[in-house]
Amino acid sequence: MVSIALGTVEVQVMPQGSPGGYLGALEARIKGIVEAVVSRILEAQLEAEVTQKLGRESYERRAQMPRKVTTGECRRCGTHIGKQFRRNGHYQRQLLTRWGKVQFQMPQIVCECGGQVQMDFQTVRGRQRIWDNVAREMRERYGWGESLRGIKASLDHWLGSSLGLRTINTRIHSIVRMVAPWQQTQQADCPPVVRLDGVWVPQMVDTGKQRIDALGRHRPVKHGLRRPLLVAQGVWPSSGRQEIVAWSLAQAESADEWGVLLDQMWGRGVQPERGLCMLVADGGAGLLSARHLAYWNVPLQRCIFHKLRNVWRDLVVPLGYDVAAGRAYKRRLIRQAARIWQARKLATAQERHTTWCLDWESEQPQAVATLRRDFDLTLTYYDVQATAATLGHSWSATYLRTTSHLERLFRGLRRRLRQAVVVHSGIGLTALAAQYFTRWSAGQSPNPLDAFDWPLAIERALLAPNPIS
Repeated sequence: MVSIALGTVEVQVMPQGSPGGYLGALEARIKGIVEAVVSRILEAQLEAEVTQKLGRESYERRAQMPRKVTTGECRRCGTHIGKQFRRNGHYQRQLLTRWGKVQFQMPQIVCECGGQVQMDFQTVRGRQRIWDNVAREMRERYGWGESLRGIKASLDHWLGSSLGLRTINTRIHSIVRMVAPWQQTQQADCPPVVRLDGVWVPQMVDTGKQRIDALGRHRPVKHGLRRPLLVAQGVWPSSGRQEIVAWSLAQAESADEWGVLLDQMWGRGVQPERGLCMLVADGGAGLLSARHLAYWNVPLQRCIFHKLRNVWRDLVVPLGYDVAAGRAYKRRLIRQAARIWQARKLATAQERHTTWCLDWESEQPQAVATLRRDFDLTLTYYDVQATAATLGHSWSATYLRTTSHLERLFRGLRRRLRQAVVVHSGIGLTALAAQYFTRWSAGQSPNPLDAFDWPLAIERALLAPNPIS
């Protein structure tokens, strides 16, 4: 026999005929105890909320209390005066939580006129069937690439209840409601450097037509398209901190769409007056056009990675070279070109650029023309480094020259999209992107989408000594 003492509860578990039966019985007992603990904590918290809203304990007389306006409202007379409200017992409710299906007593409040009082509780909302920690578990599993049916199977077994696919999908899409408030919240501190780039992502779009599937059901006909996800990544070169400061799902990389993202950045406080020193971007025409309207006075650094990639594209392999020899030839020229930006001084970089162009102008005219195009914009970081040095900052060129760190972020997003296989709506794509960026930012800075965590408070209470007493 095994005895487990937990607060004022003592549980005795008799071994069964086999280890599996014994452990199964023990697990069931532990689960029952945890559900009882969670139930009592919920009830205690709900009673504390009633006391706070009414302004008196359950044993205090209403006549002795001052007149107080509450958030509760009588459904019959419409009053908000807490002095006219009184406790009126409880009714039983059920809630699906991380620890199983919990039954608890919900407080009832009535008015002097006999009407029921509508009271908004923070712990458990009205008509709430699934608690927030289960909804968060759905979003976490979705973030790791688990399908809706996989999430349903896991949660059904775990909770001992059946959840619908639409219910799970709705909880996942609820992430979208958090995006707009975050986009309208001012950045606590402005990053000195912002990288700008876009990644094209797939989405299914409804054509307005319908088809009949094998079961005779009417299904919408959809086709796939690709949309750009425009992202601004803030960088603090002194500390190496990186954070997503703005993003938007667009229809194209046009000047208007980039203008929406830049307006979002400006609204969040990413401004030169607050310390913005430089923008890093590729040579997209839409972004360059939109920048002149919002950030015309902020220096622009052309991404060196994109510049070298364009030069690689325009290199012509001499006749007679096989594939391996051709790649080695192009790699040698690119390495020579990359030495331009490895120079410590601006004058040295300009000298190396001139030398490379003179050496290869006759053999690779198109690649040389590509390198010369907007070449001065690839050297902006030298001036920014010099300005920062006068202020006592030492900024590594690693954070200033390219958008490569943002490309790595996009690589992870593409992997996540391959796990999802296909996204059927803009809402789903927005939810997936919001979750991915939030999870990525969690390791870089405080999560801007986090709210007060009641389930975490419950977990702490469960781990406290004698939680039932």
